[in-house]
Amino acid sequence: MTASFPIPAIPLPPTFGRSARASGLPIAAVRSARHHIEMTITPAVLAQLTLADVRAVVFYKRDEITTDLLCCDVEVAGHVWSFHEEAAGWPDLIAHLSALPGFRADWYEAVVSPPFATSDTIAFDRR
Repeated sequence: MTASFPIPAIPLPPTFGRSARASGLPIAAVRSARHHIEMTITPAVLAQLTLADVRAVVFYKRDEITTDLLCCDVEVAGHVWSFHEEAAGWPDLIAHLSALPGFRADWYEAVVSPPFATSDTIAFDRR
């Protein structure tokens, strides 16, 4: 049995990067398939993702053996914030990011197919 503990969604050092991924946007943390870090996407978290400062948004999915977990990396001020669809407040994050100019509205369709493939999808890029 593993302990579960809440931690705030904070940017982690980019040394945890996934530089080999097609998007080139590093992931902030690598987590095992069965141990998700619990997080809540609060208004305070969204306030730190100022739209004017967002440099890139990449959606992808992680193979969880029997399901896929939709994930999102948001680059802001040199830090990458990583979120996943099971986080409380995910719809609020999506609504917030959708206000970016030129945000790719079809990101969901692009990332879910085919199943169990990473399907990196750049929804916004200001780099």
